Amino acid sequence: MIIFASGCGGGNNERDIDIDMTLLSPTMVSAQGFRITSSPEDHLGYSMRIRGSYFTFLWEEADMNLHYVILDLAVGCCGQAFEFKYSGELPEIGTPIQITVVFSYYEIMGEVYFYISVTELIEIVL
Repeated sequence: MIIFASGCGGGNNERDIDIDMTLLSPTMVSAQGFRITSSPEDHLGYSMRIRGSYFTFLWEEADMNLHYVILDLAVGCCGQAFEFKYSGELPEIGTPIQITVVFSYYEIMGEVYFYISVTELIEIVL
């Protein structure tokens, strides 16, 4: 399953966040990420805040650069990531970021893909 995000602007009032994964323990971030990717249709329209590291690569079949936030997890068994598109300036690969998003979907090459639409991207200074 591929999950995308794209920038669309808009506000991000604290009470507009349905799922704030930045407040969860690493174990709960992993569980919440699994829950979202296991039933993405149940999360359409949800607003979320996610923290992780930025990564990108080229999807040659669709001729698209894909952008990911790799979730910050302390557990060593499984990595989780959400894919996104963003119209603003992107950070360097590996940069820690926090994004505020809305869960949505689109269709490409006859397939439905769920994605997260970025309303805010912040680089985290460690």
